[in-house]
Amino acid sequence: MATEVSPDVVAVHTLMHQTYCLQRLDINEGLDAVQLKTLWPFLFTADGINTHFEQLTGVPLMKTMKSAFERKVDNLMEYLKSSSKRCLPVAELIAEAKGELHNDTPSVVGLLLMLTAHFHEKEDGLLLLKDASWHCSRQLTFM
Repeated sequence: MATEVSPDVVAVHTLMHQTYCLQRLDINEGLDAVQLKTLWPFLFTADGINTHFEQLTGVPLMKTMKSAFERKVDNLMEYLKSSSKRCLPVAELIAEAKGELHNDTPSVVGLLLMLTAHFHEKEDGLLLLKDASWHCSRQLTFM
């Protein structure tokens, strides 16, 4: 199913549940990411990691991450703006983008950019800028 363009999500979810113990065995054996991706390709997809994480912890990963992000992003961004002058230009770009889009989606990438600036990291170590003129002027992709 991993080679299919649109695999059956329900079947993948069921199979991920049924093979959970085998996945854990391979992970705990210390197989590297390349080996794990060969054996368990869906473990490296959003649905697969969500299923595995929830079975491991009893917590829905994406729902928990989204909730935590929504509760904490504003405070974290305010802290970064007040503690690091390098974050101010990024904060201005985020505010401008939020005004243009009339939503909070720029905060997701914006927070990563602010953290990158705060810790003196290079953006190209975390983000890959691609020309996506068919969709928008720039597209950010996580590496």
